[in-house]
Amino acid sequence: MKKTSILIVEDTPVVSLALEAGLKNHGYLVSAIVTSGEQTIQKVRENSPDIVLMDIEIEGNMDGIETAEIIRSDFDIPVIFLTAYADEERIERAKLTMPYGYILKPFRTRDVNISIDMALYVAKIEKEQKQLQESLREKTELLERTLEATTEGIWTYNIQTNELEVSHRSYILLGYDPYEFPADIISWRKIIHPDDLSLMSDIIDNLKESSEAHKNAFRIRHKSGDYCWIRTRVKVVERDKYGNPVLVIGNHDDITQRKQAEDRVKNQNLFLQMLIDTLPVSVFYKNTDGVYTGCNDSYARFLGLSKEMITGKSVYQLFPQDLADKYNEMDKKLLKEQEIQHYESQMTHADGTRHDVLIRKATYHDESGTVIGIIGIMIDLSSQKKVEAVLREREELFRQLFDNMKESVAIYKPVENGQDFIFVDFNNTGLLFGEKTQ
Repeated sequence: MKKTSILIVEDTPVVSLALEAGLKNHGYLVSAIVTSGEQTIQKVRENSPDIVLMDIEIEGNMDGIETAEIIRSDFDIPVIFLTAYADEERIERAKLTMPYGYILKPFRTRDVNISIDMALYVAKIEKEQKQLQESLREKTELLERTLEATTEGIWTYNIQTNELEVSHRSYILLGYDPYEFPADIISWRKIIHPDDLSLMSDIIDNLKESSEAHKNAFRIRHKSGDYCWIRTRVKVVERDKYGNPVLVIGNHDDITQRKQAEDRVKNQNLFLQMLIDTLPVSVFYKNTDGVYTGCNDSYARFLGLSKEMITGKSVYQLFPQDLADKYNEMDKKLLKEQEIQHYESQMTHADGTRHDVLIRKATYHDESGTVIGIIGIMIDLSSQKKVEAVLREREELFRQLFDNMKESVAIYKPVENGQDFIFVDFNNTGLLFGEKTQ
């Protein structure tokens, strides 16, 4: 079985040798040990290791982060950072390279091995996902090329006689040769997804009550065996003397790609919602009309409402008039000036009381740069305000005790390296004593 090969990038010999020993004991193959970014790129090109352990501070003209970016973009090899520094700026830079781990020195060999095992597992999953995506992309392109030469399928259906006429394009749209199977209701129902068969009955029922064209979408089995999404538009073109539909005409086209795109957007939105729901602060967002388009769990809990009860509402539907006026005024100012906005205000809590809050808002834009809404965060300051009030109360109590002491008390601090001192404060008795001694 081929051993996992690891490239070590470390300019401290003691550390690199310790790493090499630990990795070999764990069954890994150390392909090389290098000390600079330039050497790293060369070894990656020559040996194509399975993973790179990268110190951020290394020799040469590139640091570890710059080197990792090249490895990610040109070779797609996982990188785990090793560093003795954990400052925020460095971590943010490192994040941009999408590393598979971040190990702080000093570290234990066991931690390094665990990080490598996890990174290799994640890399394996990502590779499989990319292969699946590539496979899906290839199938999609093939389907697109097939559909380029087709037009929409056309069909007519006589409800009273149960006769169906289907254009040859309807077959080609699904990958079949024209009239490869009979053009009758029974044959076509067989390739409609079982869960969508009821939709066909619903279409006919709706046509009985309406003269308007009816639109719907359902799944139908392609000749390949896969189900694709078909959008159909149906209209009654003939009725009997009682007004019942007799003849309907319809056309349909393949909307599989659009449905897949909608599903991707839906999944992306779900992911983003899950992401903001994990944030410890309250997050909300509105459109340019001031209507809430969403929020996270924290914000909903604070208001004591469900997200559904908040979404689609304006501040005037959720808050008292005076607070709503303030929020609306600040929203309009933000949309006009388009600068980050932060201010203290109040907001009604789920318990019915008003809490002091800090609000920070900004506009967000579409791809063309047009403002399409407002996103904001809200931080509850009530606990902080309570602590500040208690501290002030205790300070006042201390001052009263200090001033009412019978003994003279003075507070001073040394200056000039302890050679002298200056008085900082006296209690009342101390002040009287000072006046008497002058």
